[in-house]
Amino acid sequence: MRQIIGRLTEVLARLPLTDAGHAPTAGPPYDLDPEILQEGIPTSLVAQHLRILDELATTYTLIRASDEFQTGTDQPSYEATLRNLLTADDRLRQLFATENM
Repeated sequence: MRQIIGRLTEVLARLPLTDAGHAPTAGPPYDLDPEILQEGIPTSLVAQHLRILDELATTYTLIRASDEFQTGTDQPSYEATLRNLLTADDRLRQLFATENM
């Protein structure tokens, strides 16, 4: 496993982070709007995070409703994974609510 991860890390480290110097193609801030970080407006950043959490909740619902999810042989494992993701997302929501007070 270490050998595979080591090789994979080497490949990933060589991937370009930008597309010919323009748009980012990998790495942070992922789905976050980089202008928010430059503006330094924390409420916008919190709103963006909450929007992403909302999108994830919708995605989890779609996954749970899919035929593949319902009929998969690893369905209990999938369900546990989704439950863990939702729990982690709920903790993030609570953190943002606390930070926003």
